[in-house]
Formats: sequence, C-alpha cells, structure tokens
Amino acid sequence: MSKLAINIIRKDIGILLDVARNILLTYPFALVYGDHVFQYGNLSGLYLAFAPLILFVPMVRGENTIS
Repeated sequence: MSKLAINIIRKDIGILLDVARNILLTYPFALVYGDHVFQYGNLSGLYLAFAPLILFVPMVRGENTIS
C-alpha cells in the first residue's frame, strides 16, 4: 500500500472512533432529551439525575440462595 492510502485509512478510522465516542458519551442525554433540539426523549430527567446512584446498589451473589 502507498503512504497516501495508509494515511487515508488512518484518518477514516480516527473519524469513526470520534463518532463512536461521541455516541457513547451522549447516549444517556439522547434518551432523556432527544437527539436534536426540541425533539424530546421518552425518559424523565430524573432517570439521568439519579443514574449515579446505581453504584450504591449491593451486588447479589448466587451463593446466598435458600435451599
């Protein structure tokens, strides 16, 4: 492959990674507020506000089952 082709491929991969990172970072906001301005999402803003509280939920293990 020529250096030009390699640089084009490298640039395209960089753009794809930027788009993927942008989607992952804005996905919670898109669920709540919608993808575009004045396009409202389906969830309440409280879901987004209280989402960090999921870190305080204790993990349940299968070893504690009653037999």
